[in-house]
Amino acid sequence: FTIKQLTELSPSSVVDIGCGDGFYGKLCKYVLGDSVSVTGIDANPKWYNHCNALEEYAHVIHGCILEVLPQLGGELVIAGDVLEHLEEADMKKVVRGFKYVIINSPLGFQPQEHEDIWEHHICGLDKKTFDGYAVLEYNESSHMGNEMLNVLLGEMDA
Repeated sequence: FTIKQLTELSPSSVVDIGCGDGFYGKLCKYVLGDSVSVTGIDANPKWYNHCNALEEYAHVIHGCILEVLPQLGGELVIAGDVLEHLEEADMKKVVRGFKYVIINSPLGFQPQEHEDIWEHHICGLDKKTFDGYAVLEYNESSHMGNEMLNVLLGEMDA
């Protein structure tokens, strides 16, 4: 899903929120090469330091996405396996100010306790979550035994 969207949208700038191990930054560079500038954001010092050392990211910001992201704006934000770690009410704060948003998330609430507080699942997303959003594409899939949703959103009004 993400490769298809990156190829079709061909953004020149991407913000990878909750950049974690750098999967989406690497994917952006793999698909788009040097034509894309990727910024990562992560609150977890472990992943911030990891992604900061990767050549795929032009810039990595250590901080809470809810505080940092509204100051950025841009062409595309990728929320890959991150929105389930936020309150559902905070989702609109994440998607505003960008032309497109790609969301990859577990389908529904899938409880997850973890010694790392940033890894706890707080909410679950499903098709109804996106009522009122500019949904350009929505699909559900299975990945390694987990039900996932993939969404492409268009620009939201402020």
